[in-house]
Amino acid sequence: MKEKNGYTWALCLIGISSVIFLIWNTSFIRFEDALLVMILIVMLDLFPVRLPSGDEYSGGIIGVFILLQTLGFETALFGLYVSTFLFYLKSSTWKISKLAGFRLLTTLGMYSICVLLSHVLLMQLGTASLYIKSGLGIIFFEFLNTLLIAGIRKTVMGSPFMENFHFKFKEISIPALLGMTMIPHFIHHFGTGVLVSETLYTAVLLFFILFFSRAFLKQYTARKKSSEEFIRLAEIKQEKESQGHGSRMGIIIEYFLDEISYSRSTRSELIMSAILHDIGKALIQAHIFRKRGALSLTEEAEYRSHTELGAQIIFNITGDAKVADWVRYHHERFDGKGYPHGLKGQKIPYESRIITLCNQLDHLIAQHKDDLAVTNLLQEMAGKVLDPVLVTKVDPSFIASVRQVLVFNPEEKEEPNQGEEFQENGLFIGGTSLIKYTPGLSIEYLFSRSLAEQIEVLAARSLNQQQAFYDIFKESGKTYEVHFYPEPGNVSIVLTDITPAVQYRDKMHEDILRSYKDVIETLSHSKVDLCLTREEVEEHLGSFIGAIEVVGKSDVAVSRNFVAEHCAGRYDPKRLMHVKLAVSEGVTNLIKHAVGGRVSVYDSQGTLQILISDKGSGIPLHELPKTVLISGYSSKRSLGKGFALMHASADHMLLHTYSKGTSLLLEFESPSEQSLMEA
Repeated sequence: MKEKNGYTWALCLIGISSVIFLIWNTSFIRFEDALLVMILIVMLDLFPVRLPSGDEYSGGIIGVFILLQTLGFETALFGLYVSTFLFYLKSSTWKISKLAGFRLLTTLGMYSICVLLSHVLLMQLGTASLYIKSGLGIIFFEFLNTLLIAGIRKTVMGSPFMENFHFKFKEISIPALLGMTMIPHFIHHFGTGVLVSETLYTAVLLFFILFFSRAFLKQYTARKKSSEEFIRLAEIKQEKESQGHGSRMGIIIEYFLDEISYSRSTRSELIMSAILHDIGKALIQAHIFRKRGALSLTEEAEYRSHTELGAQIIFNITGDAKVADWVRYHHERFDGKGYPHGLKGQKIPYESRIITLCNQLDHLIAQHKDDLAVTNLLQEMAGKVLDPVLVTKVDPSFIASVRQVLVFNPEEKEEPNQGEEFQENGLFIGGTSLIKYTPGLSIEYLFSRSLAEQIEVLAARSLNQQQAFYDIFKESGKTYEVHFYPEPGNVSIVLTDITPAVQYRDKMHEDILRSYKDVIETLSHSKVDLCLTREEVEEHLGSFIGAIEVVGKSDVAVSRNFVAEHCAGRYDPKRLMHVKLAVSEGVTNLIKHAVGGRVSVYDSQGTLQILISDKGSGIPLHELPKTVLISGYSSKRSLGKGFALMHASADHMLLHTYSKGTSLLLEFESPSEQSLMEA
């Protein structure tokens, strides 16, 4: 991005010349007569109108045209300079030391051309109606201004000259209508004693109009803040370096979209997607992010699934499949070596390529303090990881401007939690074996055939790719951690029996569940049964009737009606209402905390059974007692207030939860059974 080129230097020189011209002709400026209109210009500049594209439109040009048609070219040019200077001062947070001098003079040159040619047009229109002169004058001014800005974007950023030109031209109608309404009215009262009261009246009216026109901006800001807070909560369980990443992505992509003149029509959706691009990680097990060392192949596959999970969440939020795809493909590489689908080059959505670039930029800025080094690293990724055309839009000056507004977490040394680590003293870790794998030689004599084949496949992969990795294998009740280290012509395989560690972990989990199970069953008078395994829930099921998949919010009503159809005539209207209410709460909870699930209906000797299952991250063990026993308690993954309603509606409940899903079985007894129990 080269800000200073022949075109911008020409505009800058015109700006300097116009300033000299104005100083030379100061005697022609009618300061006292222009005072009230100058106040109007300042007010219109401080409260800009929000256009449909999202751009702000400063109404100060209306005051400039009032001056142009009443007090002459010099006074109007002075008013335009005041308006422009005020805009740049506001953009630099009201600090003169931060004013961009070259840009200010370039803008003055651009506006000087526009107001001069507009003045010539008004002179040619002669005695035409004030409404015609005002409307045509504003349209002509804005048209020239749009052309000159397009020239700047073309020479500075390389954007197509006519990019979004039709959309920008349509927006000229807004200032034209304002000009045709206000300018003739003010000119009619100009020079009369009524002008003061008219100015005050108009100022109050415009204040309220412009104040409420900012509602769009406030809604957008609130939406952006909500997205940032949402992703901040999701980042809590991730590594320290990732915390704050979503918020920084929002800042970086806003700056970058300005550089590439990205269309305003989908700008807010893209910024939101960039902020939430890693939201799928919220559904990944926390230990994967905090794990020391490399991930196993299984863990790596689970980590990579965050792109698909995130896309599903974004689709549930927006209902727009195109926006969801932006998140789905943000880990694709330009050379086709990314995931999830290995898309290559232009087949990757343009917005995904933008998110990928900004994602890399945030990581590089955090790791390197030298802006030139960051630029060079991005260029090394061009054509491999990143879109080479997008990379050309980033230079050291852009990185420097972005770096000033980014906030990174202070570096902290995290002390290891001894309680979370297994001690390798023989108590938790079994034996370790070192094996040399050579292509063509079987290792089946060391292991069972099934395990040997799995290890040989991964060993061959490690040798071919010359890549070290590890994975977890389960065989005949044992669990092994197997590391693969490629060498010339063979692979060193380190196999460790971690069965004792896994058994110890499972035993701790089971002991905690068992203690919670006894407490919950006692305090709920056996109405709630906490199951230790999913098999316990399945063994309790009767005859299968039907099932329906749950994906989005619309499935709440669908599930409720589905269950109602299968128990029509079984219960009276009041009891049926309780059944539907319990289903609604259960499915709502599923959608809130998981991505997809299933509602199944069973019949067990006249008792209606409704199984609501998901594949979410489960309810944390420490949340279970509060979730089940405290009415209204809710955490980010508890059953929340809906549990109280389900508890009150159902006759019996079975619950099983673990790290890969939750199963909730609601049972509703037949009317005869209920009557018998009440008797």
